[in-house]
Amino acid sequence: VAITGGALSITGDGSNAVTFTETGAGKMTIAAADDIVLDAGSDIILDAAGNDVVFKDAGTHIGTINMSSSNLNILSSVNDKDIIFKGKDNGSDITALTLDMSDAGTASFNNDVNIAGDELTFTNDAASAYIRGADALIIESDHDNDDGSSKPIYFYTNGTEMARMEATVATFAGKVITTEVESAGAL
Repeated sequence: VAITGGALSITGDGSNAVTFTETGAGKMTIAAADDIVLDAGSDIILDAAGNDVVFKDAGTHIGTINMSSSNLNILSSVNDKDIIFKGKDNGSDITALTLDMSDAGTASFNNDVNIAGDELTFTNDAASAYIRGADALIIESDHDNDDGSSKPIYFYTNGTEMARMEATVATFAGKVITTEVESAGAL
């Protein structure tokens, strides 16, 4: 153990010391040649009155957890770098969710997306994509045009518009095939 000019060095083998340094402005730096392990018999508490817990890699600011206004904000600080959620699924490493910061935060889920406990599910398999509702599935366009009419709902396949649903008209590109027709108005 050695104390020199505001720095405390601790070594167990005479080399590879861990150094605790106080800058004089109340800033504490811990420098180690290897890992720093925090091992508590109870909780580990990070209490940052300045609201930020900052993560760096070799001095480069990588990310921040910010707690301003009692919100928990997670920030990826490197331009266009993603926030990635990973885990284990039956022993295999998986990427569950990627938030693509180079695309304004586009969320890419590895598997199904369930909203409100299977009330609405988005899934896909090797051949098809599905949207399933636990009850009625309602697709509604409630954005109005300048004249007060609703904006249409479009259906596309391979970039080609196949159908358009407007307030009083449905327009289809190509054939409409049905096995049964029951209509209150013109078809």
